[in-house]
Amino acid sequence: MAVAVFTLEPGESAGRVAACEHHGPFARLRNPLLVANGLVWVGVGVVCGWPWVIAWLGLLVVHHSLVVAWEEQHLRQALGAPCEAYLAEVPRWLPLGSPAEGGGWSRDEVLHGERSTWIAVGAVLVVLAVRVGVG
Repeated sequence: MAVAVFTLEPGESAGRVAACEHHGPFARLRNPLLVANGLVWVGVGVVCGWPWVIAWLGLLVVHHSLVVAWEEQHLRQALGAPCEAYLAEVPRWLPLGSPAEGGGWSRDEVLHGERSTWIAVGAVLVVLAVRVGVG
């Protein structure tokens, strides 16, 4: 998902990468979508107690690591020094340290922009509560 870190110039096709994106979650973490996906599967495994989820998570880690390594090499070739600087400044998997320069983001914007996600999370929690007999 490292490709998601980069944006296109207006009118460009997805075949050519134009610049690094240092805003939002990408200022703290190069692969926030992959990390979130892994955390969702961990949650599924914990809630459901499915041992196969651990094996699936292991496969996801191997797959995502290979894909990210390939993507980052492609991006290094396409963007050169700006990409190298971004990759050196922002961690791949764990959001450690301060956000990248220019990487500020608004909590309110995120909460508002993700309202459909919050609705889905609320619906899932209601279904789980009904299933386990809470309320």
